[in-house]
Amino acid sequence: MRTSIESFRPKGRLLTTLYEHNSPVTSLAISEDQTTFLTASRDEKKVKIWKTSDILRDSTCSSSNTITTDEKIN
Repeated sequence: MRTSIESFRPKGRLLTTLYEHNSPVTSLAISEDQTTFLTASRDEKKVKIWKTSDILRDSTCSSSNTITTDEKIN
């Protein structure tokens, strides 16, 4: 089991770079069925929801939704 993001070494190829956050992404979560994933930026207090199929179809896609919070995201 990995204990930190530093130990993560992706395999494969880069599909896209997501540009919607204005601050560094501090969290990433992937749905169990891998159809959706979320990115979060602590400084912006925003969570972006992405559809995997959108990225596979169009590498310049946008997130499907944005959630803004009042508190910083871990």
